[in-house]
Amino acid sequence: MLYMLYDHHERCTKSHIDSELSTYHTQLLLRCCVIIRKYKLALLVYKCLHGLAPKYLTTACVLLSTLSGRPHLRSSEDNKLFVPRSFTASLGARAFCSSGPTSWNTLPARLRHSSLTLEQFKCLLKASLFV
Repeated sequence: MLYMLYDHHERCTKSHIDSELSTYHTQLLLRCCVIIRKYKLALLVYKCLHGLAPKYLTTACVLLSTLSGRPHLRSSEDNKLFVPRSFTASLGARAFCSSGPTSWNTLPARLRHSSLTLEQFKCLLKASLFV
């Protein structure tokens, strides 16, 4: 009888640990997916700004310094992009024309520097995101 009770306790404890590990594994996987998404999005914006992306994507990335009436603002010196206002709550913020510039503007200033090569940008971006 004692053996059966011990066996039941061991199975319950093991299933509890397995479920905690499964939950932790899921959370870790989701964090990795978010980081990879940020990496790919920032890389695509970099390619847009340097003419390495298709024209239809490049038109969505507009530097604030190139807009009329904004060249004297501090944000124009930081190589920040214009983020258009979104009128739809469901898709607006997820569209590239909005999410691309938003992710670019959240990068550290050293990553937004225009003189970085593609390889330098990738290296610094990985160091910034995967820390």
